[in-house]
Amino acid sequence: MTVAEMVVDEQARTRFQEDGYWLGPEIFNAGQREDLAYAVDEVNAGRYETGREPMSRFWHPGDDPYALHKVDNSHWCNPVLAEAVINPRIGQLAAQLLNTPAVRLWHEQLLTKPAGGHESANVAWHQDYNYWRSSDRPQMLTAWIPLQEVNPEIGTMYFVKGSHKWGWHAEYSHFGRYDMAEQERVIRQHMPEEAEYQTAPVLLEAGRVSFHHCLTLHGSGPNLAHRQHRRAIAIHLQADACLWRKTGDRADNHQCAQEMQRLGKKYGDKFEGAYWPELFGS
Repeated sequence: MTVAEMVVDEQARTRFQEDGYWLGPEIFNAGQREDLAYAVDEVNAGRYETGREPMSRFWHPGDDPYALHKVDNSHWCNPVLAEAVINPRIGQLAAQLLNTPAVRLWHEQLLTKPAGGHESANVAWHQDYNYWRSSDRPQMLTAWIPLQEVNPEIGTMYFVKGSHKWGWHAEYSHFGRYDMAEQERVIRQHMPEEAEYQTAPVLLEAGRVSFHHCLTLHGSGPNLAHRQHRRAIAIHLQADACLWRKTGDRADNHQCAQEMQRLGKKYGDKFEGAYWPELFGS
């Protein structure tokens, strides 16, 4: 499939606007998924083909083997992952969903959820924008691509439908915690009175892409499979118009904000350059 064929039709655009997510087409075929799974395992093991380390990692070899393996900006470490992440097909779809002429990478993550059913592999309910507020606008989304078929047993992601319309709230995000029922209780206390808390699992064949808005609440429980690890790539994307701003709180510590500071940028400047490569531009 060529870039020109990656089209979001009106029905899909409406679903994204109403629900805060859209389940898209296949991006990677079986051979590509096999290569990607190998590259993911290499990076998880601390073997970096390019010699460059990732932005950060929250699991290291020797840590709890059942805990979530999370690595940020793995595309720096491995050329197979770089080709998958800096992907114009994903960029074109994202540009249509965000209604923007150009899309840049914000950053990406490898998320490996080991088999065995341990809650240490849970991903708490959260809004991505809670951590990305050094961008002046929530014109951002995530392309999430599983490398195997995903369903509730294997710890697939869940969305709270329509939650992107609730706006940002500090009490909506609980990353690093495991008790998802308690997180839901807190969220319900702060959600709009007229809103419904309706969750939906992401059911996808291997290699298909799911897009969700940066304000859409999402999370995932344990991988209950006996042997199959759940491997996924989360590609976080921004509209080219996003500008750096000061929040005055922990969001100023995000790596993208720190990089802007290191580069000597000013508040109001774009997140552009080698750190934030363009995936698509018209």
